[in-house]
Amino acid sequence: MTHSTATRVLLLAWAAILVLGPLAAWDVRAQPIKMVPVAEGTGRAGEFPTKWAIYITPEAAPGDNIAAVESIIGAIGAGKVGSLTSFSFYFAGIEGRTLHLYRVEFKDLKEQTRHPILLPLAADNTALLRVRPLYADKSFTLRLRVGADNLLTGALAK
Repeated sequence: MTHSTATRVLLLAWAAILVLGPLAAWDVRAQPIKMVPVAEGTGRAGEFPTKWAIYITPEAAPGDNIAAVESIIGAIGAGKVGSLTSFSFYFAGIEGRTLHLYRVEFKDLKEQTRHPILLPLAADNTALLRVRPLYADKSFTLRLRVGADNLLTGALAK
């Protein structure tokens, strides 16, 4: 099977993203990436207390996380340890009119799975991402907007 040069370059770029993606936590711009909570809640799952939160990075470059969803079940509070499950939405880049994300699942701080998400961009350079934290009774829609500088901004859609 013969591949064109462009295909090889694209495959190498994706391989680099998958290998170097975890290093994105160290921001090469020397500024910490600040995630802002946009929704939080508590509840119960049977006899266990639960807590969940959705965080958004106000501005993300390719290689940064744009959003995170955390869910805890069990003992919650100072000195108590429950079971933490979190999903990070990693901004891989843009190709044409398609926004490339990865949903990376962590269970007790260990990566479990990584799934690609392809979102079409609307005419106004926005895409909608629906997320539902574990133990939450509803889903939330995040509006993602690509700026002229290819930075991605996120906000909770009303």
